[in-house]
Amino acid sequence: MRKVSVALVALGVIVVGACGGDDDGGGGSSSGGSSSGGSSTGGSSTGGSSTGGSSTGGSSTGGSSTGGSSGSGGAAGSDASSGGSPGDGSAGDSSSGDSSTGGTGGTGVGGSGTGGSGGKQSAQIDAAKGGKLSVDGAVVWIGESSIAATTTIEGSSSSVTTGLPRAADLRGKIYDFTPNGTQFTKPGMLTLPITGTPPSGKLWYVAWLDTVNNTWMTLPTIKLAQRLAAPVKHFTKFAVLETNGAGQTTGCNPPAPCGGTLGSHYDLGGFCFVGTPPASGSLPFCPTTSVSQAGVLAAGSFDFNSGASTFIYNLTAATRTQFDMQKACVDSLEGMFGKTFATCEDVEATLGAAFKAVLACTGNRAVSCQCYTWQSGGDVGTKTGTYSTSGNNLTLTPTTGGSSNIPYCVQGGKMYYDDTTNKFQYVYEP
Repeated sequence: MRKVSVALVALGVIVVGACGGDDDGGGGSSSGGSSSGGSSTGGSSTGGSSTGGSSTGGSSTGGSSTGGSSGSGGAAGSDASSGGSPGDGSAGDSSSGDSSTGGTGGTGVGGSGTGGSGGKQSAQIDAAKGGKLSVDGAVVWIGESSIAATTTIEGSSSSVTTGLPRAADLRGKIYDFTPNGTQFTKPGMLTLPITGTPPSGKLWYVAWLDTVNNTWMTLPTIKLAQRLAAPVKHFTKFAVLETNGAGQTTGCNPPAPCGGTLGSHYDLGGFCFVGTPPASGSLPFCPTTSVSQAGVLAAGSFDFNSGASTFIYNLTAATRTQFDMQKACVDSLEGMFGKTFATCEDVEATLGAAFKAVLACTGNRAVSCQCYTWQSGGDVGTKTGTYSTSGNNLTLTPTTGGSSNIPYCVQGGKMYYDDTTNKFQYVYEP
């Protein structure tokens, strides 16, 4: 992997390079190569084939039960599957003030918990095989061997945004996954439901709530059909956050360092790699009708308190592989696995099991499907400390020690940083 820069390495970030802005309204950046959004400097990715496909436990839906009046959810549905321990749909929970229906029983090993809107759902996630949990339109996937021990996870949703930071920028519901603080050794994937597209000049990100600093931290985000997908490495509250964004895909074009007065808040609107991208590959089972491309998405923010000369910083970069499969390739997958894929989304579970990876797919089945998986993530959480400016240099001194100098330029309200050594460019939007 390539280090981002002396300044950002001191803050605990190491990523692979890529260019660009958003994926059709989703936050994050990845371009500079072929295949709809870019290539990484870490080398091309062929995806690796595993046509044998690991099997999952058979599904078994538990009986659902409708909760009573507002304030009392129904009893949980449950029914063990022959594939292993089921995910249990737990009773509806009306803590947000809404009545809710009881959950539906989980499916298979690792299971899938589903249930009524607004209620709590749960699933037992097998440490070796992973699993998923569905909560009111949101789905969290945890890959195999990603948690230390088999764990029962819970999720709930709420429309209440009172008291949350940036409440006016939140879109949709707030999703809370527990146990809070649960860590994954490999990135899982969270998809949140969306309706429509962000306004011009705006981006939608999946974001997590940093309760210590009371701020939302954006995650690298891909826009799918009516879903946003992002890598997750821990549990907390999640939501869709709207930010300003330029969405560069062919270069961030920063001006020369010029210094300037810093604003109070910036979101990462452009993250570009301007070196030479690697070539793309193909999937072994569709060598002429598929393209496999690796790249990086990034998201982050800066907050500056000029009165106290303090900062709050976050940058998350995640390596993702994109598989573009033409209709003929998807047709061949149907024959290979003996299944019918009516939509691109139908490919997710089967191909994910074959690759032993968490996948999210989108596209037009009659033309082509695009599937994404997160290979690694660099979620460093939140960094805080003090800062100072002198001429064209921004000096950051984290509370964890050390200091970093960033040659910056504030122009047109945006903050730019051009890391010419490592070929990265950053554009921060106010």
